[in-house]
Amino acid sequence: MTDEKNHLRRQLLHARAEQSAADHERTDRRLMEQLRQWLDGFPTGSTVAAYVPAAEEPGGALDFVDTLLAMPTVGQILLPICPPGPPTALHWGYYQGVLRPGRYGLLEPPNSLGPTGFCHADIALLPAVAADRRGFRLGRGAGYYDRSVEHTTAHRAALVFPHELVDEVPHDEHDQPVHTVISATEIVGTDTATRGV
Repeated sequence: MTDEKNHLRRQLLHARAEQSAADHERTDRRLMEQLRQWLDGFPTGSTVAAYVPAAEEPGGALDFVDTLLAMPTVGQILLPICPPGPPTALHWGYYQGVLRPGRYGLLEPPNSLGPTGFCHADIALLPAVAADRRGFRLGRGAGYYDRSVEHTTAHRAALVFPHELVDEVPHDEHDQPVHTVISATEIVGTDTATRGV
């Protein structure tokens, strides 16, 4: 299974690298509109666990976190903090307008609630390299998000570029599916996460 995942991951990350900055920005603007409409179905003032996108990730061409915070549904935003040591559950902190460089050069909030901070989220927006219509997502390979899911009952959504919504993502028993997959062109609701398949 690892070889299949790595092959698909390499293929899709290469396609991301080939995308022009203008195309990325256009796609991100459509993604944010899709996300805004989808979030309208949740209560106003919801706590949203999100991520600070790297430049090549969905949302990375825009000021993703502040754009998200301006949406009426969003009350507070939790952001991940990558702890030291081997891959484990992410720690989380509230976004209060300040971010600092953390592990792997990713921007993080300065104050950590630990891994159980994730339990405060009503909605969790997860980065993905790919996702399928059953809700299985392919990440970067370290398993940080899969290990974090046990700390939340939030509605989980994976954000992907349109070409990254694929027919099937190879998955292992420990992989945690999402309830929804959102791209710039489509929103796919799944029931795999609910059924635990």
